[in-house]
Amino acid sequence: VGVLHPLATESSKTANFNECSWMENELTCTGIDPAAGRLAMPYHGITLTLIAELVSVIFAFAAVCYGEGSIRRGVRRLLSRKAMLQLLPVGAVYGLGDFLQTQATNAASAPVVLVVGQTKLLLSALLSKLVLKQTQQTNWLQLVTISAAAAASTDISASGAVVSRGVELYGASLAFGKAFLSSSGAVISESLYKSGDGDFFVVSFRVQLIMLMTSLSLLPITSGDMSLLFNPREFFHGGPAVCEQLDGQLFCDPDPSGTCTCYDRSGWDIMTVFAVLAIVANGLTTGLTLKILSAVSKAVCNSLSACVLYVAYVLCGYRSFSVAQASVMLIVSIGSFQYAVEKAKGKAVVEPKQKTEQLEGWEKGYP
Repeated sequence: VGVLHPLATESSKTANFNECSWMENELTCTGIDPAAGRLAMPYHGITLTLIAELVSVIFAFAAVCYGEGSIRRGVRRLLSRKAMLQLLPVGAVYGLGDFLQTQATNAASAPVVLVVGQTKLLLSALLSKLVLKQTQQTNWLQLVTISAAAAASTDISASGAVVSRGVELYGASLAFGKAFLSSSGAVISESLYKSGDGDFFVVSFRVQLIMLMTSLSLLPITSGDMSLLFNPREFFHGGPAVCEQLDGQLFCDPDPSGTCTCYDRSGWDIMTVFAVLAIVANGLTTGLTLKILSAVSKAVCNSLSACVLYVAYVLCGYRSFSVAQASVMLIVSIGSFQYAVEKAKGKAVVEPKQKTEQLEGWEKGYP
């Protein structure tokens, strides 16, 4: 499912890109070539995030109400002010992170977004040292190697992309921002899923509701105002500027000294619905993973999914196979896997030692 999410989001990029500019008093356009042109999301990116979070909230609400036996008891259990405030930072971080991932995938390719996401291992280690003051030994050299390989993968992808190098690097920077948010919230969310209320769907409802509220608060920034919510046609059928057509040619009218961009279509389609379902499934499985396993185990799964995604990405025809790109992604995946396993072993050794020291201290203080 971790592979399905970015792949489905990539598949929802079904609009073809066209760019026009004035050259010597003549309008020149790149033209739309579905085989070689740039593909982008034909809808407002925030709508994908909003609908996915809304579906997750409804699903979790229904599951809790079914378990409680009535809607009234379900509402009473779910809407706890103390619990909502406790989860507020986690939900806000993940809500912003979901939006950044959607925008990153729209600008860059899905493999770049996923491989840059592996830098969260380094970010998590830094945050643990600086904020949590953890004393467990960290293999910094391996983390730097993973991060450097991720940067190399991004550079290779940007060099061979049909989009401009700047657009691909912009997408990678958004993916890095998403990695930072994920690393900030992973440990907190793990402890909350494993403690507190004890019911997965209760915690999931509260987190998803806060994520939905965060996405709604982003509307004035992403779309200029809140009018998108009150205009269903624009919500589902709107998107980037659609090209005008004259004598079978698609074009837009730029300023005399600039350029303009347009797309051949806008609005949701079946691939957008598929992307929503993939995001919902990914959110549920992530929460279940953190409840049953640890954040380290989840990191192992993420590290292995990068290679699987690249194979699927090439087989689906989104980009031609590159030996350099595949090799670097393999280095990132192996490095991430080794680090996660090494950290898990280190944690298993440290915890019994700490318990022994606590017992020894108790014996010394006993009269």
